[in-house]
Amino acid sequence: NWAPTDWLRFRGTYGTSFRAPALFEQFLGEEKSFIAQRSIDPCIRWQANLAAGNISQRVADNCAMPNVRPNNNSPIGIPVAHTGAGISAEVIGIGGIGTLDPETSKAKTASIILTPRFGFLPDTRVSLAVDYFDIEVKGEITRLGAANIIGRCYSSEDFPNDPLCSLFTRGQVITAPFNISSVNDRFINIASQVNRGFDVTGNIRHNFGGWMGSMNLLANMTWQTKDTQALFADDVENLNGEIGSPKFVGDFNLTWQPRGGWTLFYGMDVIGGADSETDTIEDQGGLCVVDNPPIIRGDVCFDMNVPATFYHSASISKEIGKKFELTLGLSNIFDTRPPRISVVGNNIVSMMGPVVATSQYEFVGRRVFLNVMRRF
Repeated sequence: NWAPTDWLRFRGTYGTSFRAPALFEQFLGEEKSFIAQRSIDPCIRWQANLAAGNISQRVADNCAMPNVRPNNNSPIGIPVAHTGAGISAEVIGIGGIGTLDPETSKAKTASIILTPRFGFLPDTRVSLAVDYFDIEVKGEITRLGAANIIGRCYSSEDFPNDPLCSLFTRGQVITAPFNISSVNDRFINIASQVNRGFDVTGNIRHNFGGWMGSMNLLANMTWQTKDTQALFADDVENLNGEIGSPKFVGDFNLTWQPRGGWTLFYGMDVIGGADSETDTIEDQGGLCVVDNPPIIRGDVCFDMNVPATFYHSASISKEIGKKFELTLGLSNIFDTRPPRISVVGNNIVSMMGPVVATSQYEFVGRRVFLNVMRRF
């Protein structure tokens, strides 16, 4: 932390962290459940699903490819009319004792802070902070889930040698030679997660004097430049700019405190636009489905873009004596709804639904609130 002048400051941090596997993650006893083949197997009726646009060409090719790994007895590939009828798949959850490594992370930040003073604005205070952050987590401990394990295996460019393909067995039962027999959903270490970007905080405060009191404008913004996740070292997924991980978010707050214990507040939260088109193209083989009578008539294109979303709020507060404060406010003033995207499933586009896979958006509309605060 270095301040060469009274208006300029530099600071930086470097930190590491370490988390040993929890007892539950290590010693969870073997617990078994059963799940329907259709819920987890992308190779069921794979030729028809490819024609309908439900799976990508890569998944279809991998389903047709012989899988000669020792634990997958499918030397001739999955038949095009495989229905998945018969036994359900056994999902085995178990701790990772003896195989789990600790989670570790490194975090680096570098900042510039400006607090200039202007002679022609003696009653105004201005400050600006720009912070660069670089966070990497290695060996995060997690369970992937049966559908995720099998789906990622068959969508992999490295099938059948992708490490995920070793976590399930197929064709071990004579009566159902192509069904998935078991899935090993144990706790594992994923390779890494990396997050980089810039935080910008700006503050302007002006003292009007007299009954006008003071006014404060505060802005907090984040520009994300990198957000990647790798289940394995050679399987890096870029999430930056996708739905759930927008490149920009910010909140802007204006507060006016006139004399008499009053406080007026207005705030705006901004969630930047995002899209998941790349993932949709990889998973579905494209963004559009050309006229396909068994499913739909006409051409349909998936809408996987969400625009920037704005939420506004306002409140008024009054101090009553020295111990009480009342606040009356209105949240989501314009009753903004979460953006809607195509819900892609076995029926191509089943509906246009709200974004539910991310917590940034409000699912509650316009609302009034009243807060009472008591100081002791």
